[in-house]
Amino acid sequence: MTTLIVIDQPPYGSWAGRDALDMTFSLAAFDQPAAMLFLGAGVNWLCKGQAADAVGQKSV
Repeated sequence: MTTLIVIDQPPYGSWAGRDALDMTFSLAAFDQPAAMLFLGAGVNWLCKGQAADAVGQKSV
């Protein structure tokens, strides 16, 4: 059974997206199948060239 992780939060301004990403990495570390679905503002996680330092955070 594959676990689907849905990220619909922007990469900056909320911890929800980072928590979902951490959950996905945790599943992968224990050889559990996982898939990620980016919806709405969550699609911004996939954009190159984000200026995380402009908002005082580390780049994701």
